[in-house]
Order: sequence, then structure tokens, then C-alpha cells
Amino acid sequence: MTTLIMSKSTLNKLMQPEIEGYGLVIKADGEPRIDDPESLHPIQKDMLTEEQLERYGVTYTDEEKALVARLRKEQEDAQKRDRNANSDATFSDNES
Repeated sequence: MTTLIMSKSTLNKLMQPEIEGYGLVIKADGEPRIDDPESLHPIQKDMLTEEQLERYGVTYTDEEKALVARLRKEQEDAQKRDRNANSDATFSDNES
């Protein structure tokens, strides 16, 4: 049998969920800075207007749009679960 010993801070780091975020850098003139249109994540493409997509030559496929919709739905569902879990915990705490 092997026993693994680690500090509380290391354990907390291991238990932290990985979060990926996507955004766009906006220049002083209000336009997005796009160095390589092909490297944009679908979420970043979704942040652009139709005019910007065309101007920068960004292809935003129906598959990518469906992916963004699915990711948003998953995020909304997770937020609802978190709210429900928090409200259940608060209700349980008040019962005692």
C-alpha cells in the first residue's frame, strides 16, 4: 500500500477546475486586433459582427456556431446547478 502525502495548498490546486476563457483585444479605434483569423476560437468568432467577419476574412461555419450554442447551454446548465446547490445548502442550514 502506498500513502501519498501532500500539503493542503497542493491538494487545493489539484482540485481546482481548469477554466478556459476566450476574448478579443480591442484597439484604440474600437476594432478587434486579429493577427491570424484562422487561429480564432469559435467563441471569439461569435464576438465579431457580420461586417467584421467579412472584413477580416474570418470563416464562421454552422458547425462552429452549433459548438458555441452547445457550450453556452452547458455553461447555463452549470450555473443553474450551482445556484440550486447553493440555495439547497442555505435552506438546509436554516432548518437546524
